[in-house]
Amino acid sequence: MQEIVLEIDNTFPFNIISKDFKELKFYRWCNSSIDYLEFYGENEKLDKLDSKLDKVEKKLGTKTIYKSRQPSKMTLMLSCSCSIHNSSIRVAESLNCLWKGPVMYANGVETLTLIVVEGHDLMDVISVFKKNGNVSLIKSIQMMPDSLRSTYTLSISSLFNQLTEKQAHMLKIAIESGYFKIPKNTHISHLAKRGGLSVSTAQEHLNKAKSKLMKNMEPYINLYLTLMEQNNV
Repeated sequence: MQEIVLEIDNTFPFNIISKDFKELKFYRWCNSSIDYLEFYGENEKLDKLDSKLDKVEKKLGTKTIYKSRQPSKMTLMLSCSCSIHNSSIRVAESLNCLWKGPVMYANGVETLTLIVVEGHDLMDVISVFKKNGNVSLIKSIQMMPDSLRSTYTLSISSLFNQLTEKQAHMLKIAIESGYFKIPKNTHISHLAKRGGLSVSTAQEHLNKAKSKLMKNMEPYINLYLTLMEQNNV
């Protein structure tokens, strides 16, 4: 069993959207009923996307079910109209491959991570994708079937659902600034300044974020320990 990462330059609708809005990066999840998209970029670029949303819907052959705007981010939920003729995800499924979300789109290129099971020739899988455009194999690693449990167990919603937006934002700033490195690359005063907060408020947000995150990680830590114990038997 192999995990592979492909970069695909094709003419499927989602990748065409990426070509039309190269200033934006977006991520896609799909459950065959709903496409969930997260766009990231400058607000003026997101405004441009927002103003042309009707054309985007037409190009994708879908309708927007839900839309949310935040600074530098736009979230869309679309009714899924995917098939093997317009979606790399569906192509992967038709080949009996598992795909790992999210699929990333940037600068008109789609990055897709697949699990190719034993008995499937890797080059045959790639050749199918090449029928729809240029394909580059970025990574290929061997993996054990048991590792799929951990690959598909982690839930973003269960891991972060108790964090407020302010707490998550402060956590992001801290990680980006090297606050958790040993030794630290920065101090809480710098994080507070970046977040436009007082030192005490920034520290409170960060402490609560860490506490909630550690609590939510407990079931995954228990699962990891169980897997380790099984591997050591």
